[in-house]
Amino acid sequence: MGSNSALEFRQDKSCRLYKGAFLFSKHSTLPWNFDYSDTKLQIDGSGTWMIECQQSGIKLILLEGKISVGSSATKQTLSSGDLVLISSSNPKGTNPIKIDLPLLLSTSRLINSFPARLNSNSRLFSAAQVQTLRVKRKYDALVGEVSKEKKLQLWTVPPK
Repeated sequence: MGSNSALEFRQDKSCRLYKGAFLFSKHSTLPWNFDYSDTKLQIDGSGTWMIECQQSGIKLILLEGKISVGSSATKQTLSSGDLVLISSSNPKGTNPIKIDLPLLLSTSRLINSFPARLNSNSRLFSAAQVQTLRVKRKYDALVGEVSKEKKLQLWTVPPK
C-alpha cells in the first residue's frame, strides 16, 4: 500500500478501495473483485499489478503476468506493461497503453520501498527485459494525463 492509502479486504475475495495506490501479486487463478466509488473491477488471471484510485475511476498497470479485466460480458486481456483506465462508464477499460516497464520498476516507491525483495521480483525483471527487447525507442518521453472530460491525453517527445 502506498502512503495515504486505504482499503478493506472482504471475505468474498473482494476489496473495497477508498483511496491511494496498491501493489498486488497473485499467482492463483481465482478472480478478485475491486470496488472504488461507483467503479467495479473484476480481475481474473495471475501476475503483479498496481492499482491507483483516481477521480475518474481506477488506473491499473499490469507489471507481469496475464490477466483479464472487466465483467463477464465485457472482458479485456492484458499483458505485461499494459495500462488501462476503468470507470463506471467504461467497465471494460480503455484500450491498453504500453508503459515503460524498466523506468517504472526502477523509479516506483510502491515497488522499491520494501525492506526485502518482492517474491515476484524475478518475474518483474524478466517482463522488463522482454519489453526492452521487443520495443524500440521511438521517443524520448511520453507524457499523459486525464482531462476534466475524463479523456486520456498523451504527448510524445520525439528523439533528437
